[in-house]
Amino acid sequence: MSRLGRLVIALLFILGVINFTDKAVIGFAAVPIMKEFHISPAQWGLVGSGFYWLFSISAIVVGALSDRVGTKKVLAGLSIVWAAVQFATLFSFSLPFLVITRVVLGAGEGPSYGVSLHAAAKWLPPEQRGLGYAIMTIGGAVGPALLAPVLIAMIAKLGWRWAFASLGVLGLVWLLIWLVFAKESPEQPKMNAPETPTSHSRTAWPAVLPFILSRNFIFSIFAGFAGYWGVTMLVLWTPPYLVNVRHLQMAQLGLVAGLPWLTTGIAQLLFSGISDHLYRKTKNTRLARVHLLGPLLLLSGISFYLATIMPSTGLAIIFLSLGPALSSAGFGIGSALVAELITPEHRGLIQGILVGLSTTAGLIGPIVTGMLIGQGGAQNVIVGYNHAFWLAAVVTLVLGILFWLGVRPPQLVPGSSMPDKVG
Repeated sequence: MSRLGRLVIALLFILGVINFTDKAVIGFAAVPIMKEFHISPAQWGLVGSGFYWLFSISAIVVGALSDRVGTKKVLAGLSIVWAAVQFATLFSFSLPFLVITRVVLGAGEGPSYGVSLHAAAKWLPPEQRGLGYAIMTIGGAVGPALLAPVLIAMIAKLGWRWAFASLGVLGLVWLLIWLVFAKESPEQPKMNAPETPTSHSRTAWPAVLPFILSRNFIFSIFAGFAGYWGVTMLVLWTPPYLVNVRHLQMAQLGLVAGLPWLTTGIAQLLFSGISDHLYRKTKNTRLARVHLLGPLLLLSGISFYLATIMPSTGLAIIFLSLGPALSSAGFGIGSALVAELITPEHRGLIQGILVGLSTTAGLIGPIVTGMLIGQGGAQNVIVGYNHAFWLAAVVTLVLGILFWLGVRPPQLVPGSSMPDKVG
Protein backbone atom coordinates (compact mmCIF):
# COMPACT_ATOMS: atom_id res chain seq x y z
CA MET A 1 0.00 0.00 0.00
CA SER A 2 0.96 3.62 -0.51
CA ARG A 3 1.51 5.99 2.40
CA LEU A 4 -1.97 7.42 1.82
CA GLY A 5 -3.45 3.93 1.84
CA ARG A 6 -1.85 3.23 5.21
CA LEU A 7 -3.21 6.55 6.50
CA VAL A 8 -6.74 5.64 5.40
CA ILE A 9 -6.51 2.25 7.10
CA ALA A 10 -5.18 3.96 10.25
CA LEU A 11 -8.08 6.41 10.26
CA LEU A 12 -10.54 3.54 9.80
CA PHE A 13 -8.85 1.81 12.73
CA ILE A 14 -9.37 4.91 14.89
CA LEU A 15 -12.96 5.08 13.69
CA GLY A 16 -13.40 1.54 15.03
CA VAL A 17 -11.92 2.70 18.35
CA ILE A 18 -14.56 5.42 18.61
CA ASN A 19 -17.35 3.23 17.27
CA PHE A 20 -17.03 0.43 19.79
CA THR A 21 -16.19 2.71 22.72
CA ASP A 22 -19.46 4.50 21.97
CA LYS A 23 -21.13 1.09 22.30
CA ALA A 24 -19.15 -0.10 25.32
CA VAL A 25 -19.59 2.99 27.49
CA ILE A 26 -23.23 2.06 28.16
CA GLY A 27 -21.98 -1.15 29.80
CA PHE A 28 -19.36 0.67 31.86
CA ALA A 29 -22.10 2.98 33.14
CA ALA A 30 -24.72 0.23 33.52
CA VAL A 31 -24.77 0.03 37.31
CA PRO A 32 -25.16 3.79 38.04
CA ILE A 33 -27.65 4.25 35.17
CA MET A 34 -29.81 1.34 36.33
CA LYS A 35 -29.69 2.68 39.87
CA GLU A 36 -30.54 6.28 38.88
CA PHE A 37 -33.47 5.37 36.62
CA HIS A 38 -34.58 2.33 38.69
CA ILE A 39 -34.18 0.08 35.65
CA SER A 40 -34.87 -3.66 35.90
CA PRO A 41 -32.85 -6.25 33.94
CA ALA A 42 -35.70 -6.60 31.45
CA GLN A 43 -35.80 -2.82 30.93
CA TRP A 44 -32.01 -2.76 30.57
CA GLY A 45 -32.39 -5.38 27.86
CA LEU A 46 -34.76 -2.97 26.11
CA VAL A 47 -32.09 -0.23 26.30
CA GLY A 48 -29.57 -2.60 24.76
CA SER A 49 -31.96 -3.80 22.09
CA GLY A 50 -32.91 -0.24 21.15
CA PHE A 51 -29.44 0.27 19.78
CA TYR A 52 -30.25 -2.32 17.09
CA TRP A 53 -33.81 -1.31 16.19
CA LEU A 54 -32.62 0.67 13.16
CA PHE A 55 -29.09 -0.72 13.09
CA SER A 56 -29.68 -3.44 10.49
CA ILE A 57 -31.92 -1.38 8.20
CA SER A 58 -29.48 1.51 8.31
CA ALA A 59 -26.54 -0.81 7.60
CA ILE A 60 -28.19 -2.13 4.44
CA VAL A 61 -29.57 1.18 3.13
CA VAL A 62 -26.45 3.24 3.81
CA GLY A 63 -24.21 0.40 2.63
CA ALA A 64 -25.94 0.56 -0.74
CA LEU A 65 -25.71 4.37 -0.67
CA SER A 66 -21.95 4.16 -0.23
CA ASP A 67 -21.70 2.38 -3.60
CA ARG A 68 -23.22 5.48 -5.21
CA VAL A 69 -21.91 8.53 -3.31
CA GLY A 70 -18.62 7.18 -1.98
CA THR A 71 -17.40 5.93 1.36
CA LYS A 72 -15.64 9.12 2.46
CA LYS A 73 -18.82 11.20 2.49
CA VAL A 74 -20.87 8.46 4.12
CA LEU A 75 -18.40 7.89 6.97
CA ALA A 76 -18.16 11.63 7.60
CA GLY A 77 -21.94 11.87 7.88
CA LEU A 78 -22.11 8.89 10.24
CA SER A 79 -19.48 10.35 12.56
CA ILE A 80 -21.51 13.56 12.88
CA VAL A 81 -24.52 11.52 14.04
CA TRP A 82 -22.45 9.69 16.66
CA ALA A 83 -21.02 12.87 18.16
CA ALA A 84 -24.44 14.57 18.26
CA VAL A 85 -26.01 11.63 20.08
CA GLN A 86 -23.25 11.46 22.67
CA PHE A 87 -23.73 15.14 23.47
CA ALA A 88 -27.50 14.65 23.61
CA THR A 89 -27.05 11.92 26.23
CA LEU A 90 -25.98 14.66 28.65
CA PHE A 91 -29.69 15.53 28.85
CA SER A 92 -30.94 12.00 29.53
CA PHE A 93 -33.11 12.07 32.65
CA SER A 94 -35.59 9.32 31.84
CA LEU A 95 -35.63 5.80 30.47
CA PRO A 96 -37.53 6.72 27.25
CA PHE A 97 -35.04 9.46 26.36
CA LEU A 98 -32.13 7.09 27.02
CA VAL A 99 -33.71 4.50 24.72
CA ILE A 100 -34.17 7.14 22.00
CA THR A 101 -30.49 8.09 22.15
CA ARG A 102 -29.54 4.42 21.75
CA VAL A 103 -31.88 4.00 18.79
CA VAL A 104 -30.42 7.03 16.98
CA LEU A 105 -26.84 6.00 17.83
CA GLY A 106 -27.53 2.52 16.46
CA ALA A 107 -28.89 3.99 13.23
CA GLY A 108 -25.72 6.04 12.89
CA GLU A 109 -23.33 3.23 13.77
CA GLY A 110 -25.08 0.41 11.92
CA PRO A 111 -23.49 1.15 8.53
CA SER A 112 -20.06 2.01 9.92
CA TYR A 113 -18.38 -1.39 9.84
CA GLY A 114 -19.68 -2.43 6.43
CA VAL A 115 -18.85 0.92 4.85
CA SER A 116 -15.42 0.88 6.49
CA LEU A 117 -14.77 -2.56 5.00
CA HIS A 118 -15.86 -1.22 1.62
CA ALA A 119 -13.50 1.76 2.00
CA ALA A 120 -10.58 -0.44 3.05
CA ALA A 121 -11.10 -2.95 0.23
CA LYS A 122 -10.17 -0.22 -2.28
CA TRP A 123 -6.69 -0.04 -0.77
CA LEU A 124 -6.09 -3.70 0.21
CA PRO A 125 -5.02 -6.49 -2.17
CA PRO A 126 -7.06 -9.70 -1.71
CA GLU A 127 -4.29 -11.63 0.04
CA GLN A 128 -4.05 -8.91 2.71
CA ARG A 129 -7.75 -8.30 3.32
CA GLY A 130 -8.16 -10.66 6.25
CA LEU A 131 -5.35 -8.96 8.17
CA GLY A 132 -6.32 -5.50 6.91
CA TYR A 133 -9.91 -6.00 8.00
CA ALA A 134 -8.65 -7.32 11.34
CA ILE A 135 -6.58 -4.15 11.90
CA MET A 136 -9.74 -2.12 11.42
CA THR A 137 -11.82 -4.52 13.49
CA ILE A 138 -9.45 -4.56 16.46
CA GLY A 139 -10.00 -0.84 16.78
CA GLY A 140 -13.32 -1.89 18.24
CA ALA A 141 -11.47 -3.89 20.86
CA VAL A 142 -8.54 -1.56 21.49
CA GLY A 143 -10.78 1.43 22.16
CA PRO A 144 -12.74 -0.02 25.09
CA ALA A 145 -9.62 -1.81 26.37
CA LEU A 146 -7.58 1.39 26.58
CA LEU A 147 -10.36 3.79 27.53
CA ALA A 148 -12.24 1.61 30.04
CA PRO A 149 -10.14 2.70 33.08
CA VAL A 150 -10.41 6.37 32.07
CA LEU A 151 -14.13 6.28 31.39
CA ILE A 152 -14.98 4.27 34.50
CA ALA A 153 -12.92 6.68 36.65
CA MET A 154 -14.76 9.58 35.01
CA ILE A 155 -18.10 7.88 35.72
CA ALA A 156 -17.16 7.38 39.36
CA LYS A 157 -15.92 10.94 39.91
CA LEU A 158 -17.91 13.16 37.54
CA GLY A 159 -20.97 11.08 36.69
CA TRP A 160 -21.80 8.84 33.78
CA ARG A 161 -23.03 11.62 31.46
CA TRP A 162 -19.58 13.17 31.10
CA ALA A 163 -18.16 9.90 29.81
CA PHE A 164 -20.59 10.13 26.90
CA ALA A 165 -19.77 13.79 26.26
CA SER A 166 -16.03 13.09 26.11
CA LEU A 167 -16.64 10.53 23.38
CA GLY A 168 -18.60 13.14 21.43
CA VAL A 169 -15.54 15.39 21.47
CA LEU A 170 -13.35 12.51 20.29
CA GLY A 171 -15.72 11.88 17.38
CA LEU A 172 -15.55 15.51 16.23
CA VAL A 173 -11.75 15.45 16.26
CA TRP A 174 -11.73 12.33 14.06
CA LEU A 175 -14.20 13.95 11.66
CA LEU A 176 -11.94 16.97 11.09
CA ILE A 177 -8.90 14.78 10.38
CA TRP A 178 -10.90 12.53 8.03
CA LEU A 179 -12.24 15.46 6.01
CA VAL A 180 -8.80 16.98 5.58
CA PHE A 181 -6.66 13.91 4.84
CA ALA A 182 -8.82 11.01 3.64
CA LYS A 183 -9.21 10.05 0.00
CA GLU A 184 -11.96 7.99 -1.63
CA SER A 185 -9.74 5.51 -3.46
CA PRO A 186 -6.25 5.11 -4.96
CA GLU A 187 -7.66 6.11 -8.36
CA GLN A 188 -9.01 9.45 -7.14
CA PRO A 189 -6.30 12.01 -8.02
CA LYS A 190 -7.61 14.93 -5.94
CA MET A 191 -9.63 15.39 -2.79
CA ASN A 192 -12.42 17.16 -4.70
CA ALA A 193 -12.37 14.92 -7.76
CA PRO A 194 -15.68 13.42 -8.84
CA GLU A 195 -16.46 9.84 -7.94
CA THR A 196 -15.56 7.15 -10.42
CA PRO A 197 -18.40 5.75 -12.57
CA THR A 198 -18.12 2.48 -10.69
CA SER A 199 -19.05 4.14 -7.40
CA HIS A 200 -22.24 5.49 -8.95
CA SER A 201 -23.28 2.27 -10.65
CA ARG A 202 -26.73 0.98 -9.88
CA THR A 203 -27.14 -2.28 -8.09
CA ALA A 204 -27.47 -5.14 -10.58
CA TRP A 205 -30.00 -7.17 -8.61
CA PRO A 206 -30.15 -10.08 -11.08
CA ALA A 207 -26.42 -10.58 -10.50
CA VAL A 208 -26.43 -9.90 -6.76
CA LEU A 209 -29.61 -11.65 -5.61
CA PRO A 210 -28.37 -15.23 -6.29
CA PHE A 211 -25.41 -14.54 -4.05
CA ILE A 212 -27.58 -13.05 -1.28
CA LEU A 213 -29.79 -16.16 -1.36
CA SER A 214 -26.87 -18.57 -1.58
CA ARG A 215 -26.03 -21.08 1.13
CA ASN A 216 -22.55 -19.60 1.50
CA PHE A 217 -23.86 -16.13 2.28
CA ILE A 218 -26.69 -17.26 4.55
CA PHE A 219 -24.41 -19.45 6.65
CA SER A 220 -21.85 -16.64 6.81
CA ILE A 221 -24.62 -14.52 8.34
CA PHE A 222 -25.06 -17.27 10.98
CA ALA A 223 -21.40 -16.87 11.95
CA GLY A 224 -21.80 -13.10 12.19
CA PHE A 225 -24.99 -13.52 14.24
CA ALA A 226 -23.10 -15.68 16.76
CA GLY A 227 -20.30 -13.13 16.94
CA TYR A 228 -22.64 -10.22 17.58
CA TRP A 229 -24.53 -12.17 20.24
CA GLY A 230 -21.20 -12.45 22.04
CA VAL A 231 -20.56 -8.72 21.57
CA THR A 232 -23.90 -7.82 23.15
CA MET A 233 -23.05 -10.01 26.13
CA LEU A 234 -19.73 -8.22 26.47
CA VAL A 235 -21.13 -4.71 26.06
CA LEU A 236 -24.32 -4.92 28.10
CA TRP A 237 -24.07 -7.75 30.59
CA THR A 238 -20.45 -8.50 31.47
CA PRO A 239 -19.84 -5.33 33.56
CA PRO A 240 -23.05 -5.71 35.65
CA TYR A 241 -22.36 -9.46 35.96
CA LEU A 242 -18.94 -8.73 37.45
CA VAL A 243 -20.47 -6.22 39.88
CA ASN A 244 -23.69 -8.04 40.82
CA VAL A 245 -22.53 -11.67 40.75
CA ARG A 246 -18.76 -11.52 41.24
CA HIS A 247 -19.08 -8.50 43.58
CA LEU A 248 -16.39 -6.27 42.09
CA GLN A 249 -16.26 -2.62 43.14
CA MET A 250 -16.21 0.13 40.49
CA ALA A 251 -12.49 0.68 41.05
CA GLN A 252 -11.85 -3.03 40.49
CA LEU A 253 -14.12 -3.02 37.46
CA GLY A 254 -12.03 -0.22 35.98
CA LEU A 255 -8.96 -2.45 36.21
CA VAL A 256 -10.47 -5.53 34.55
CA ALA A 257 -13.21 -4.17 32.25
CA GLY A 258 -10.73 -3.64 29.44
CA LEU A 259 -9.35 -7.20 29.54
CA PRO A 260 -12.15 -8.81 27.46
CA TRP A 261 -11.74 -6.09 24.86
CA LEU A 262 -7.96 -6.49 24.79
CA THR A 263 -8.36 -10.26 24.38
CA THR A 264 -10.83 -9.65 21.58
CA GLY A 265 -8.39 -7.41 19.73
CA ILE A 266 -5.54 -9.89 20.04
CA ALA A 267 -7.74 -12.75 18.84
CA GLN A 268 -8.99 -10.78 15.85
CA LEU A 269 -5.50 -9.81 14.76
CA LEU A 270 -3.97 -13.23 15.43
CA PHE A 271 -6.57 -15.40 13.72
CA SER A 272 -7.08 -13.06 10.77
CA GLY A 273 -3.32 -13.12 10.24
CA ILE A 274 -3.36 -16.91 10.35
CA SER A 275 -6.27 -16.95 7.92
CA ASP A 276 -4.43 -14.72 5.43
CA HIS A 277 -1.28 -16.82 5.78
CA LEU A 278 -3.23 -19.99 4.98
CA TYR A 279 -4.87 -18.27 2.03
CA ARG A 280 -1.54 -17.12 0.59
CA LYS A 281 -0.11 -20.62 0.96
CA THR A 282 -3.06 -22.60 -0.39
CA LYS A 283 -5.37 -20.19 -2.29
CA ASN A 284 -8.09 -22.32 -0.69
CA THR A 285 -10.84 -20.12 0.74
CA ARG A 286 -12.55 -22.92 2.62
CA LEU A 287 -9.37 -24.05 4.35
CA ALA A 288 -8.20 -20.52 5.17
CA ARG A 289 -11.54 -19.04 6.23
CA VAL A 290 -14.16 -21.69 6.99
CA HIS A 291 -12.05 -24.39 8.67
CA LEU A 292 -10.55 -21.74 10.94
CA LEU A 293 -13.68 -19.82 11.91
CA GLY A 294 -15.84 -22.90 12.57
CA PRO A 295 -13.69 -24.25 15.45
CA LEU A 296 -13.30 -20.73 16.88
CA LEU A 297 -17.07 -20.44 17.25
CA LEU A 298 -17.26 -23.81 19.00
CA LEU A 299 -14.52 -22.81 21.45
CA SER A 300 -16.32 -19.52 22.05
CA GLY A 301 -19.52 -21.31 23.07
CA ILE A 302 -17.61 -23.57 25.45
CA SER A 303 -15.95 -20.51 27.02
CA PHE A 304 -19.30 -18.83 27.74
CA TYR A 305 -20.42 -21.92 29.63
CA LEU A 306 -17.16 -22.37 31.56
CA ALA A 307 -17.29 -18.74 32.74
CA THR A 308 -20.39 -19.52 34.81
CA ILE A 309 -19.05 -22.59 36.60
CA MET A 310 -15.64 -21.25 37.61
CA PRO A 311 -15.41 -20.72 41.38
CA SER A 312 -12.58 -18.24 40.89
CA THR A 313 -13.46 -14.73 39.71
CA GLY A 314 -10.12 -14.55 37.90
CA LEU A 315 -10.87 -17.69 35.87
CA ALA A 316 -14.39 -16.46 35.18
CA ILE A 317 -12.97 -13.22 33.76
CA ILE A 318 -10.61 -15.22 31.53
CA PHE A 319 -13.44 -17.24 30.03
CA LEU A 320 -15.69 -14.17 29.81
CA SER A 321 -12.87 -12.65 27.76
CA LEU A 322 -12.38 -15.69 25.53
CA GLY A 323 -16.08 -16.14 24.70
CA PRO A 324 -16.65 -12.91 22.74
CA ALA A 325 -13.01 -12.77 21.61
CA LEU A 326 -13.12 -16.09 19.76
CA SER A 327 -16.51 -15.50 18.15
CA SER A 328 -15.81 -11.92 17.08
CA ALA A 329 -12.48 -13.00 15.60
CA GLY A 330 -14.68 -14.17 12.77
CA PHE A 331 -15.71 -10.64 11.77
CA GLY A 332 -12.56 -10.04 9.74
CA ILE A 333 -12.37 -13.63 8.48
CA GLY A 334 -16.03 -13.76 7.49
CA SER A 335 -15.88 -10.37 5.78
CA ALA A 336 -12.80 -11.44 3.82
CA LEU A 337 -14.63 -14.63 2.81
CA VAL A 338 -17.61 -12.68 1.49
CA ALA A 339 -15.41 -10.06 -0.22
CA GLU A 340 -13.71 -12.84 -2.18
CA LEU A 341 -17.05 -13.99 -3.59
CA ILE A 342 -18.52 -10.69 -4.79
CA THR A 343 -17.49 -8.11 -7.40
CA PRO A 344 -16.10 -4.79 -6.10
CA GLU A 345 -18.92 -2.59 -7.42
CA HIS A 346 -21.46 -4.36 -5.16
CA ARG A 347 -19.23 -4.85 -2.14
CA GLY A 348 -20.73 -1.98 -0.15
CA LEU A 349 -24.25 -3.38 -0.48
CA ILE A 350 -23.21 -6.96 0.30
CA GLN A 351 -21.10 -6.00 3.32
CA GLY A 352 -24.00 -3.83 4.51
CA ILE A 353 -26.41 -6.76 4.23
CA LEU A 354 -23.93 -9.06 5.98
CA VAL A 355 -23.51 -6.66 8.90
CA GLY A 356 -27.18 -5.70 8.94
CA LEU A 357 -28.49 -9.25 9.21
CA SER A 358 -25.71 -10.42 11.53
CA THR A 359 -26.47 -7.65 13.98
CA THR A 360 -30.07 -8.75 14.42
CA ALA A 361 -28.44 -10.67 17.26
CA GLY A 362 -28.23 -7.32 19.02
CA LEU A 363 -31.94 -6.78 18.47
CA ILE A 364 -32.95 -10.15 19.94
CA GLY A 365 -30.17 -11.01 22.39
CA PRO A 366 -30.47 -8.17 24.93
CA ILE A 367 -34.23 -8.59 25.36
CA VAL A 368 -34.04 -12.37 25.80
CA THR A 369 -31.04 -12.04 28.10
CA GLY A 370 -32.75 -9.38 30.21
CA MET A 371 -35.82 -11.59 30.59
CA LEU A 372 -33.69 -14.56 31.66
CA ILE A 373 -31.80 -12.50 34.23
CA GLY A 374 -35.01 -10.90 35.50
CA GLN A 375 -36.66 -14.29 36.03
CA GLY A 376 -34.00 -15.09 38.60
CA GLY A 377 -35.20 -12.15 40.70
CA ALA A 378 -33.20 -10.14 43.19
CA GLN A 379 -32.80 -13.18 45.45
CA ASN A 380 -31.48 -15.47 42.73
CA VAL A 381 -29.54 -13.19 40.42
CA ILE A 382 -26.79 -15.77 39.90
CA VAL A 383 -29.22 -18.26 38.35
CA GLY A 384 -30.54 -15.59 35.96
CA TYR A 385 -27.07 -14.64 34.75
CA ASN A 386 -26.04 -18.30 34.42
CA HIS A 387 -29.02 -19.03 32.19
CA ALA A 388 -28.19 -15.99 30.06
CA PHE A 389 -24.59 -17.07 29.47
CA TRP A 390 -25.66 -20.66 28.83
CA LEU A 391 -27.99 -19.42 26.12
CA ALA A 392 -25.08 -17.51 24.56
CA ALA A 393 -23.10 -20.76 24.61
CA VAL A 394 -25.86 -22.70 22.84
CA VAL A 395 -26.40 -20.01 20.18
CA THR A 396 -22.68 -19.84 19.39
CA LEU A 397 -22.19 -23.62 19.32
CA VAL A 398 -25.19 -24.36 17.09
CA LEU A 399 -24.53 -21.58 14.59
CA GLY A 400 -20.82 -22.34 14.57
CA ILE A 401 -21.51 -25.95 13.59
CA LEU A 402 -23.93 -24.86 10.85
CA PHE A 403 -21.39 -22.43 9.42
CA TRP A 404 -18.55 -24.95 9.54
CA LEU A 405 -20.54 -27.67 7.81
CA GLY A 406 -22.57 -25.50 5.45
CA VAL A 407 -20.20 -23.04 3.75
CA ARG A 408 -18.63 -24.37 0.55
CA PRO A 409 -17.02 -21.46 -1.32
CA PRO A 410 -16.04 -22.05 -4.95
CA GLN A 411 -12.35 -21.74 -5.71
CA LEU A 412 -11.82 -18.61 -7.79
CA VAL A 413 -9.29 -15.88 -8.29
CA PRO A 414 -10.58 -13.55 -5.53
CA GLY A 415 -12.59 -10.56 -6.69
CA SER A 416 -12.33 -11.52 -10.37
CA SER A 417 -16.05 -12.05 -11.03
CA MET A 418 -19.21 -13.40 -9.57
CA PRO A 419 -18.93 -17.18 -9.27
CA ASP A 420 -20.96 -19.30 -11.65
CA LYS A 421 -22.16 -21.25 -8.63
CA VAL A 422 -22.41 -19.21 -5.47
CA GLY A 423 -23.20 -22.13 -3.17
